[in-house]
Amino acid sequence: MAIISTEAEIQERLSAVYEELINTKNVIRNELIESRLNYNKACDKHIQTGFSCEYEWIDAEISHQEHFIKYDIYCHLLEIVNDFRDLYGQFPEYHQMYVTLNLIMLQLAREEKYELAAILKNWVDRIKRIIKERSPQLAD
Repeated sequence: MAIISTEAEIQERLSAVYEELINTKNVIRNELIESRLNYNKACDKHIQTGFSCEYEWIDAEISHQEHFIKYDIYCHLLEIVNDFRDLYGQFPEYHQMYVTLNLIMLQLAREEKYELAAILKNWVDRIKRIIKERSPQLAD
């Protein structure tokens, strides 16, 4: 029976989280594209009806803006995680990656950007669980 080192297991699980992060970003990108199409339709309808569908247009604009902000935070999150990834797809400084993401999450909360902080918290907590299961010395 082959024994996988703790470090190799951490790297494997972090790589799985990284792939899931990419997939989630792509799903959100598709939602952003769809929300843009809905926004364009609402704008066209608003104009064609003599500017009488204002609420539909405003709702579509708000929805598109929310999707854009969500997509933007995922792009930013992926950039940060990529900065900690080496040429071989490993995360040699995963403790520092966790600390950096945690600090950014806390900064977003201080700026009262709670929805963005909550998105980041989900990923920060997942990374923390991976590290903590194999490296109990990780401080809270």
